[in-house]
Amino acid sequence: MAGHRRFPEELFRTSVPELCPEQGRFVLSRTPGMLRMEAKMHGRALEATVGATEQGIRAPVSPEDVLAVLFAHCGVRRCDVKVEVSAPLVDFLLRFRNEEECTVMLHLSRNFVVGSATLSFGHWHRSRGARTSELEYLSKLTFERFPREAWERDSVGRFINRLGGHLEEMLKPTDSWYLSVTAWMKNPSDVPKSFVMEVPEPDVLPPVESDSNDPTTPSPPRAPTMKRTVVHDVLVHVSEVVDRGPVFTDLPVEYQDLTVDTTRTHEFIRYESFTHLIATKPSPTVHPSLHQYTLKLISPVLYPNSFRI
Repeated sequence: MAGHRRFPEELFRTSVPELCPEQGRFVLSRTPGMLRMEAKMHGRALEATVGATEQGIRAPVSPEDVLAVLFAHCGVRRCDVKVEVSAPLVDFLLRFRNEEECTVMLHLSRNFVVGSATLSFGHWHRSRGARTSELEYLSKLTFERFPREAWERDSVGRFINRLGGHLEEMLKPTDSWYLSVTAWMKNPSDVPKSFVMEVPEPDVLPPVESDSNDPTTPSPPRAPTMKRTVVHDVLVHVSEVVDRGPVFTDLPVEYQDLTVDTTRTHEFIRYESFTHLIATKPSPTVHPSLHQYTLKLISPVLYPNSFRI
């Protein structure tokens, strides 16, 4: 990182906290690395909470205090457990080398005293501190101008995450013009019609020229002052959406039958610069891999050049 330099005449600084958005939203699809980490922690991780003292005061406790208590009472060595300060709702995260010691600590919950406070344990779970939600709309999305080298699941999945969804399936392309996928979306109406995608260029170090007459080691290359990227203007088409929500009509709510299954598929076809709703029909409920809902997948129509978007 560059040194801390200040310019008194500077009126605006990039990323001033007061100017940053208060909140954003992002979908993070589970990666193989996340699954491996969860499997590694399952049965070997505990969350510890420090209770209040008899006077109702929470005594300050450090990871070193917890390690000392574990060794004194159960002989758990420092090399067999790692104690880390955790996020709110619990105080510490304990990761054990083997499941046996983790199980013993769980059974001894509330039997440990650190200073004048009790220490209680509970199983670690990935949903700790989170709340539940859902991605309601199974949608078919079609992309134009998506970089061809990025037509693989990891890159496309990250892009779908940025749009507020989770990639379900990459459909087999018929050419290199359109890339179509199905994805679970939070709100297809929030998907922008176009997206500016920047792809960082690969890190390529320039070759170091050596002088045979100078045996000294050449100076290392200077740290870069920027990261070069290539910019792609990607067009995003929401082709189909399976909608199970209420049917919006002019009728008051009391006149609507809320017990009727309203599952339907909205199909859209895009011409030059506008979208036209061409059909809304009941959706079949036969394919289990699509959570009892399936889409009629339509190959992209190749319009004449004058109609291309």
